Amino acid sequence: MTLPLQTTATNPLRIAELPAHPGGGVIGLTFAPGKQQDGATARHRRDLAGDLDTIATWNAAAVVTLIEPHELTQLGLAPLGAEVRRRHMEWHHWPIPDFGVPGTAFEAAWPGRSALLRRLLACGARVLIHCKGGLGRAGMVGARLLADDGMPATDAIAAVRTARPSAVETKAQEQWAATCLAPPSPPDQGRDAARDRAMGALLGLAIGDAVGAAIEFQPKPHHAVLDDMVAGGPHCLQRGQWTDDTAMALALADSLVADPALDAADLMRRFLNWQDFGTYSCTDTCFDIGNQIRAALERFRRTGDALAGSIDPDASGNGALMRLSPVAIRHWRDRDTMLRVAGLQTRTTHGSPATLAASRALADLLAQAIAGTPLPELLSSPAARIEGGWRGLHRDGIEGSGYVVRSFQAALWAVARTTTYRDAVLRAANLGDDADTTAAIAGQLAGAVYGASAIPADWLHALAWRDRLEETAGRLFDAG
Repeated sequence: MTLPLQTTATNPLRIAELPAHPGGGVIGLTFAPGKQQDGATARHRRDLAGDLDTIATWNAAAVVTLIEPHELTQLGLAPLGAEVRRRHMEWHHWPIPDFGVPGTAFEAAWPGRSALLRRLLACGARVLIHCKGGLGRAGMVGARLLADDGMPATDAIAAVRTARPSAVETKAQEQWAATCLAPPSPPDQGRDAARDRAMGALLGLAIGDAVGAAIEFQPKPHHAVLDDMVAGGPHCLQRGQWTDDTAMALALADSLVADPALDAADLMRRFLNWQDFGTYSCTDTCFDIGNQIRAALERFRRTGDALAGSIDPDASGNGALMRLSPVAIRHWRDRDTMLRVAGLQTRTTHGSPATLAASRALADLLAQAIAGTPLPELLSSPAARIEGGWRGLHRDGIEGSGYVVRSFQAALWAVARTTTYRDAVLRAANLGDDADTTAAIAGQLAGAVYGASAIPADWLHALAWRDRLEETAGRLFDAG
């Protein structure tokens, strides 16, 4: 008897959904996308690209693959990881034997992996879990995530089987799913850990700037075009060089070192030195300056009024948000002063209500992150509430725009649906358009959440003026 043929066209990929968190997170369960297999009941000749497009349309932030390496080969899925990442999703490959339960290495790594996925879910993201058939291993791990998050184990297994009948196939898998972890420890709130996060807020800004500069001004790409820090871009920069975002952040940092209350006229004179003489630029020239900043500097040059930012609501660019982290690094312990200084530095070049609100909100989030607030709690705070929202939005609704509200929204979205500094910055930069600034804003927040120690070492090694940036961030933190 000839078994029926199943293809992506004849049998579209179906994803069983498990609501996993009040914040909107959802676990999805399915079989191996794109698999080529002669099964017991059907022949599978699926299209990997088509199945992954379905998963991307479902809005998965991460794909968890539980099949073993030899199964990837047998099922014709060698390119799976690269194709997942190309569609702006994280790929986590955590193998478990077919019909089996995790081994000792998986068990040792599980507490961190569980916390990672549950943090994504708590931030409103969707996580897709698959094995070969989408029943045993996928169902077991899905149920375990629910149990780890506080659902009674029997209810967790029942919920999985309601969504995906026959899931969690063996007694051993039931037993593993029924085990649950103790609540995770909060981030270290000691001084050294806070200093690492503060350093990350400035280094993260500069590296985000350098990563995004490679595709600045390019239209939003359908698939990811960046998977690393590279040279090039419209300014023909070397790998690790950065643009106006970091130059202005350094000027702001030096001004805060000179006067922590911030002398607006001193700051504007430093900005003019950057514009006129290339001071603070890693290329010794001012090669990238926004129109609103240029106009404000000319206004200051003409009138001497340091609060030169336009108050026109239509003049709501992201040029003050992109450079902000020095304010939070210096004043994270004193919120009232921090919010006042954040507004003051913004008004030098941007005076609209939207720009002021965004600067104060990002400063608040950075201060909370430096203090050690967990990411889900951070993103549930009033400071993360923004026009249009970000929680659960598909990439199609996110823009790497120069408009401060959309730029801030994009940065929050990128950090909320990733689990590492690297992925957050790449997710933001791959939105294109004002890619350097979107990634610089996301990089500030992700750097403050994960710390400088979590930034890829090869990115830090390539970063222009790394020593100066580290020394500057350290001086600001120690002074505060």
